[in-house]
Order: sequence, then structure tokens, then C-alpha cells
Amino acid sequence: MKINEFLSISIQLLNQSSKIINEIRQTSINHKWKGHKDPVTNADYKSQAIIIQGLKYYYPNLRIIAEEDEEKDPIIEKYIAKNDIKLTKINTNLIPQTTFQNNTLNISKATAWIDPLDSTISYLNGQYEDVTSLLGLTFEEKPIAGIICKPFNSQNQFFPKIYYGYVLGGKKEVYFLNGQELDQNDFQFNKQVYKIIKKKHSQNQQSMSDLRVAVSKDIEDTKQLDVIKSLQPSQIIECGGSGRKALLILENEADYLIYLSNKASKWDICAPEALLKCLGGYLTDIYGKEYLYDSNESDFSNSNGYVYALRSDILQKVLPKLQKFKID
Repeated sequence: MKINEFLSISIQLLNQSSKIINEIRQTSINHKWKGHKDPVTNADYKSQAIIIQGLKYYYPNLRIIAEEDEEKDPIIEKYIAKNDIKLTKINTNLIPQTTFQNNTLNISKATAWIDPLDSTISYLNGQYEDVTSLLGLTFEEKPIAGIICKPFNSQNQFFPKIYYGYVLGGKKEVYFLNGQELDQNDFQFNKQVYKIIKKKHSQNQQSMSDLRVAVSKDIEDTKQLDVIKSLQPSQIIECGGSGRKALLILENEADYLIYLSNKASKWDICAPEALLKCLGGYLTDIYGKEYLYDSNESDFSNSNGYVYALRSDILQKVLPKLQKFKID
């Protein structure tokens, strides 16, 4: 498995799936509830079907774990059968082979983790800026590559922006490109792929007394709210979705995230963790331990919540105040 090819294919698949997500919001969104505040829509099903079909076409031996379970919900297979995505038109060398060091991995030790539509509840509520699609790759149970596609801009207009990175690639960088430029016949990798400027995240950018925290919207648990306030952040940024919060940190719009719940799963954090690590950052549970991504587990939930940060000093400040909190 060549990483430049995997990322090239995945970027184009997520760009295609973002078009499905946009088309469905303009027509009719059908949904049902899997649990409390946990909806699933036809956009989840169709976008996941595109991603899975593409990955299975190019990597029939790759282990794939996705939010919408194919075995439990046959709707996924139905949409895969109906897909008319032109897989042969995908440019498998969109990212040149010379881009990364350590470009080849043993596919038998790799797993792809997919959340086709992160923050479905935001999608249903018309809060489209919080919606992302997440695709992470683990190797020997650790995240090594990630792609986050953000289909909509701050004005809720369809303008897909796709972030990606490879932890073992030899450079501490995260890149992004615009989906609408990618669709052009004259797309040029060297001119139309951009990188996040790491100097945004210098140690002196935000003082320890002026840190901004990203949290979930509409937190109902007063104990969670008390913990957040005890950290004395200069700003509390509420938004939906694990992917969206990761982008706030990557783009230096927030300094850290805390999630004091066990409701999220490995597919919610795999791609974000990979991109955070590409910039030297961290994702741990509230006790400071990293998660392992064991594809053989029966339960993929993040039982001890999680914290995002790009700086170790922020992590060291935040974690001690979280460890007395009991996640039910």
C-alpha cells in the first residue's frame, strides 16, 4: 500500500461524497434515530457507500470500519450497488509518490476508519458549517494518516475544503485543497495544494491565561459545564462535530478541546488525531492516555472522553482538572 495513492484516492472519494451530502440537503433529508441525539440520514448512507465502494475497489484486502454498520443495516449495501461513481477516473497519483518518506506500508496491518457525515444532528438543524466527513488510517493500531472534508463554508455555501496529512511522511505539515479546484481539468498539485502555516501555532501565540476551548453544543450536564468553567478559558467556542472542532485547532481558532462523554467512537477521532499529530499535537483521554485502534474490539467507543491540543503545556494544564470528572 502506497500512502500517496491512498491519500489521492481518499481525497477524491470524500470530494465526491461531499457532493452527495450537498445534493441531499437541497432536496429531502430522510432520517431516523439510532439513539438519543444520534440521528442517521440518507446522506450518511449514500456518502459512506461511495467511500466504501471506492476503497474496496482499490484495496480489496483493506480492513474498513465505518459508523454505519453494513452487516446491521443493509441499506448501505443497497446504496453501494446503486452507485455510479466513475472509479476508473480517479487519479491515483494526485499526490506525487515523491511527496512522503516511508511511502509504503503493509496493508495487512492497516485499518481505515470512516465517519461519512460527522455531526449529523447539525446537518439536520441546518448548521452546515459544523459538518465534516472523516477518513483515518491506522497502522498497528495507531493513527498515521487522516483526511477531513468540510463541505460547507461559514455562510453555509457548498465549498468543500479537504485537509490531509501523513504522520510518518517526514514533514510536520497538514495540507488542504479546495474541492472545486480539484474538479477542474487543469488542476495542478504543486500550485493548488496548500499547507497550514505552522508558525500560527508558536508557543507564544496564546498565553496560558488566554486559552480558547472548543466544546460541544448544548451541553446539558451541569457537572460538565462546571469543569469547563473551572479551566477559566478566555473563550468557550461551542460547535458540533469532532472533525469541526479539530479544524478549529488546526486553523488556530481554538487552543484545545475537551469532550467529557463516552458517546463518540474511534471513527470520530482517528482522522483528527492523525492531523493533530502531523503538527506535533496530541489526542488523549481525560487521564492523558492515548487510545489504541483495535479493529477486533466489539466496542469502538471512547470510554474516557478525549482532549485535543497542539501544545504539551496546554495538555499539562488541562488534564489534572479533568481527572476527577466521572464519565457515566
